[in-house]
Amino acid sequence: YGPWMDTNLVVPTGPSKCQVIFDYFLESGSK
Repeated sequence: YGPWMDTNLVVPTGPSKCQVIFDYFLESGSK
């Protein structure tokens, strides 16, 4: 990914449902 990092958090919200949260981070000083 180079200077990028991402996280994927899967949170169960019910017996057959979930919420997926994506976070992206860029190394300081990168464009």
